[in-house]
Order: sequence, then C-alpha cells, then structure tokens
Amino acid sequence: MAGGAVSAVLATLAVGGTAMAAQIGGTAGNDQIRGTVKADVIDGAAGDDQINARRGADTVTGGEGNDLLRGGWGADRQFGGAGNDTIYAGVGRDETWGEDGDDTLWALARADVHGKNDTAGDVLHGGNGNDTFRTRDGEADTIDCGPGVDTVYADFKDVLANPAECEVVNRARRLKKGDDQRENADPAQASTARD
Repeated sequence: MAGGAVSAVLATLAVGGTAMAAQIGGTAGNDQIRGTVKADVIDGAAGDDQINARRGADTVTGGEGNDLLRGGWGADRQFGGAGNDTIYAGVGRDETWGEDGDDTLWALARADVHGKNDTAGDVLHGGNGNDTFRTRDGEADTIDCGPGVDTVYADFKDVLANPAECEVVNRARRLKKGDDQRENADPAQASTARD
C-alpha cells in the first residue's frame, strides 16, 4: 500500500467524545503523519516517513527508512529505527534514540518556539552508525554517542555520557545574556509546535 498524508488512526475517546490519545500507524510507503494534542503512540513503519508529534508526551517510532521525526510540546520519546534519520527534540525534556544508521539528532533551541518553558535538557542516544549531534540550544543536554564515528556540536552546558565514544567534539562559547543560538533552528517546528 502506498504511503500518504493520512495514516490509520485508532483514537481512545473519553466520555463526551474527547480524544485522550491516539495510536497512529504508517504504511510501507513514505508517510506524512501528524499527531494529536494528546499523548500519542506513532509508528511510521517502513518507508521514508515525516512525523510531527505535536503536543503531548508522545512515543514515536520511525521504523525502517530515512525518517524525519519532530517532537512537539511535551516529554516525547522518539526512536529513529534503521536508516539515516533526522530527529528534532521539541519543547520539554525529550529523549531520542537514533538507533541504526547515520543519524542527525537535534536539541531544539528555545529561540525557535519563543517560550520560557523549554529549560530542561534533552537526552540524545546515537546508536550504531556515524551520528551527528547538534545541541547548541543553551540547555544542559546529555549526549550518548555510541558505536561509530560520531560528531558533536555542543554548548558549554552539555554533558557527554561516554566521552570516549564521541570522536569529534566542537564546543560553543559560553552564552551571554541576550544570546540565542539560532543554528539549532527547525523552521517547520517553529510554526507547528503550538498547534
């Protein structure tokens, strides 16, 4: 079955028909999936999927393929699966796993969402492959590189869980008051994080 903009959705409804959460499943094709404002469980399955979790404490699995995953507002858990994935942590203390493949893992900068609540650091796990971590967002993020030749672009607050496994580390200068490091911007996330 070919991929598309809408996947099968099984929603759990409360009294009165208000959606409490959703289980969203992708197809074997290249899917575009948007979560709800609740705590969703999203599985992209095979294919090069694009998943926007939106609000809620979501669990997102990209599956096999070169996926693009975006966490929204909430404490999300995102798993890239096999393939060369790009994963953006959203607002909240997120945890992401690149898993197999040459993945790029981002910690979202506060400047992107113009909010004051994105203060707790994210936890990023690389997995097998030559991964790239971009965590210059002014937060105390934790970086777990894993096997492979990994490259880290961190700021002064970030912690390397296993420094010996992070082969190339580039640290930014200490931020001054009024600075924002917009190189960690995800423009698409800026427009969709609050909806």
